Amino acid sequence: MKNMKNINLVLALVMVAVATATAACGGDDDKDDADGAGGGGGNVTAMVKGSCQNEMNGICHEYWGSSYTAATVEPMCASLADSEFVAGACATAGLLGTCVIGKDEAAEKRYRYYAPFSAMAAQSQCTALKGEWTGS
Repeated sequence: MKNMKNINLVLALVMVAVATATAACGGDDDKDDADGAGGGGGNVTAMVKGSCQNEMNGICHEYWGSSYTAATVEPMCASLADSEFVAGACATAGLLGTCVIGKDEAAEKRYRYYAPFSAMAAQSQCTALKGEWTGS
């Protein structure tokens, strides 16, 4: 039950972050994933600006869009419960899957999921966020 409350809290925080970023940012840029895992076939100019790691809840948010800088990502991490700012990408060890939100947009984010999430719960949350799910 406590785990479900944590998932609901994370989902609520994610939805607020998505709504805020979507309202504040717009535009389009041509980019592809630096890791070759997708993208719109544009220039390879994207790179992660920073990430918010929440090991306790099994989620890590990477900020890729051109609207983000380390200086804007760090305070976002501080506002997310139990999250820690990292000036780089999320870990790949134990990765269940990735949800790309706002692909090829200025506010592109990638949510990386780990235990205690299940792949099914992570994919369900990604669908609710209108993201693109890729299982690992």
